Order: sequence, then structure tokens, then C-alpha cells
Amino acid sequence: MPKAQFQQAQPLPKSRHLCTGGRSRFRRLSVASAIAAYLADIRARQSVRAANRLEWLFNDFRRSCRKRRLRAITRQDLIAYMTALRERGLADRTIFNRMSTVLSFLRSFGIEGPLSRQDLPRYTQKSVDAYSEAEIAQLLRAGSTKSRAIFGFFLGTGCREQEVAYMTWNDLDLEQRIVRITAKPQWNWKAP
Repeated sequence: MPKAQFQQAQPLPKSRHLCTGGRSRFRRLSVASAIAAYLADIRARQSVRAANRLEWLFNDFRRSCRKRRLRAITRQDLIAYMTALRERGLADRTIFNRMSTVLSFLRSFGIEGPLSRQDLPRYTQKSVDAYSEAEIAQLLRAGSTKSRAIFGFFLGTGCREQEVAYMTWNDLDLEQRIVRITAKPQWNWKAP
């Protein structure tokens, strides 16, 4: 692939590695330019909001790992980052999630297996408590007319907060009592 094509930040199919310039190009790839390419891909395929969250995580990782070249990142660097997260008092689940994101980033550039599954923290899956029908009835009775309408809409449709925030009258079919979740490109919002 010509050098000019590699330098363009454009979305790639999920199945392709972001390192497309051959082995010699990959060895020279800086952490900063790899992060920039990865974030451009996330912005194009997912959302600006998701890319902003990842940018914060990658900046946090770079404060712990000062390697300049992507290829220079080692298992020891990743273990040191996990240790720093633990020293800050983060929960094992949070550390697992952040490390999984960093490992996905590395894999997207063809770096496989710097950590094994056994290296990642173990955590206990929390059970989610659901409201009972009696608790829901009590919430509805205690609320104002407006809060009952809002809570009832979420309860009846199963919509999430962001889906409701971007909903318009065109998403509602009052005759058939149907709610459709549709993308809103004018607001840079994609339906899940």
C-alpha cells in the first residue's frame, strides 16, 4: 500500500488490522499516531462520545507507559499500568475493563498476546437487582404526573436514556402504539 494511503485516517472494517503499512512501517509506528488512527476509526464507526472516553483512557495509559513506539510496549508495561490502577483504588472489574480496551487497541495493530487471561484481575459478577411490581407501583404512586409519564414511558418501551433523549415525534406511531428507535445523523447519533 502506498505511504500516502496509510497516513489517511479513515474507517476500516472491523476485521482488518489498522497496521496496513507492512512490518517495517509497523515497527516505526509511534504510540501517539497509533492512538490517533484508532480514535479516528472509532469516531467514524461509533461515536465522538465513545472516542472521547477512549482518548481519556489512552492518555491515562500513556502517563503510566512512556514508551514512544507501539512495538516497544511490553507485558511489564501493561502489568505496571494495572498496578497503578490498583494503587489508585480502582475495583478489579474497572481494571479488567480498562485493560481489555488497551489490549483491543494493541490487537488492532497486530500486537497479540502481551497478557494472558490469567494476568487480568478476577472479579465477581454483580447480580442486578430488579424492582418488584410492588416497588414499581409505589414509585408511580409517589411521583408527580410528569414523572409518572416519564417513568411509565421508560418502563413500557424498554428504551434507554439516550434513545429517549434523541427521540422525535417521527419515531412514534400513536395509532399502532409503536416506538421506533432511528438514527439521527443531523445530531451525530446512531441508533444501537
